[in-house]
Amino acid sequence: MTLGDALGPGGKQTDLTGVRGWLLFLCITLMVLDPIGAALLSWSLWLAVQQRPNLVVGAIVAAVAIIPWNCLGLIAGVFLYRERPAGVRLAKICFGGRLLLGLLIALVSPLTGLAFAGPSFAWLVYLYRSERVRATYSRAPARSKVAEVFR
Repeated sequence: MTLGDALGPGGKQTDLTGVRGWLLFLCITLMVLDPIGAALLSWSLWLAVQQRPNLVVGAIVAAVAIIPWNCLGLIAGVFLYRERPAGVRLAKICFGGRLLLGLLIALVSPLTGLAFAGPSFAWLVYLYRSERVRATYSRAPARSKVAEVFR
């Protein structure tokens, strides 16, 4: 988004701060949808272990990988919603780890790995490129004109 795109009616700049739009959806995803998905995945692993007891080690490894990332995502979602700058860093770490995990999964099952890594990649791009994220969580003083040229 350029400065020209941010101008509303009458040439006044629109407000790009606050947890709204995609940023609010990200918070909801981290705090609600991801824990539900982790619970469903854990339940399906439990059912798979009941059917095939030789999968116990794999289920434990998956649970050990899933639970910390979802806890980190939950904390990041709360921090983002409360407009704490640390939430952006935590969310980047969370999605970066999920992206790496998805790439590892893709070595075994390309389609599953892509389904796991794709959303993480998209959220990482959003966190790095979003004007709203930058404006909401920036603690830096107002930018100089030189910085505005290179934005």
